[in-house]
Amino acid sequence: MQLIAFGADLIADDKTMLKRQDNTLIASAPNSIKGQIEARGVGILAATPVGAARVRFVVDMDSLETDRLPQMNETQHLGVTLPLIRRAKEPHFAAAIWLLLKGGRVA
Repeated sequence: MQLIAFGADLIADDKTMLKRQDNTLIASAPNSIKGQIEARGVGILAATPVGAARVRFVVDMDSLETDRLPQMNETQHLGVTLPLIRRAKEPHFAAAIWLLLKGGRVA
């Protein structure tokens, strides 16, 4: 939700479909939830969805990153290797992910 507030587009919420295209992963939403996002305490909200997008990295929201400047980790999905970022327990986390999407990582 915070990334959308910064200007990101909605691909999918809760369930995301992945398909491999050459050496790339493409993410999209099932038709049943396309354009919908849950806001706890508010309800299901409408958001303009993007049909599909290339997956550039994976954010693991279940694992907490404790290093201040972590090494880049990787994960594989459908045989495609992607950078892996673990959730940081910092108020700037969503803004940092938005900057990563826009400009990449220096080191």
